[in-house]
Order: sequence, then structure tokens, then C-alpha cells
Amino acid sequence: MPITSTRKPEIKTMVLIPEEFKTHGSVLVEQVRSVDLCTRWWKSTGEILETNWVDAIVEILTTIVSS
Repeated sequence: MPITSTRKPEIKTMVLIPEEFKTHGSVLVEQVRSVDLCTRWWKSTGEILETNWVDAIVEILTTIVSS
């Protein structure tokens, strides 16, 4: 899922990245991308998000896909 520097907490599919990370902005949950990183341009930040935060992203994505 792509990351944007925009922070709009009122938009439920733009999940804010926690403030303590060097990457700032939101994850655009509704814009699913290939999970095969070998086929995509990407750059690792070296940061690892907490499991409960990742679970919240997966829950939103599951809701979108199952609708």
C-alpha cells in the first residue's frame, strides 16, 4: 500500500503512521498494490511497525475487500 505525506484522520482509509517514526504521513489502505516487492519499485525505511497497528490496517483492508 502506498504512503502519502498527507494526514487526514477524518478519512478512514488514510491510516496515520505513528508520530515516533521517521516516515510521516498516512497509509492509503484502499490502494492495494502487489505484495511481491521484486516486481515493484520500493525503498525500505528500516522501520518496523507494531503488530497491533498492522492488524488495524489489515482489518480495514479486509472490510474493503469483503464489501
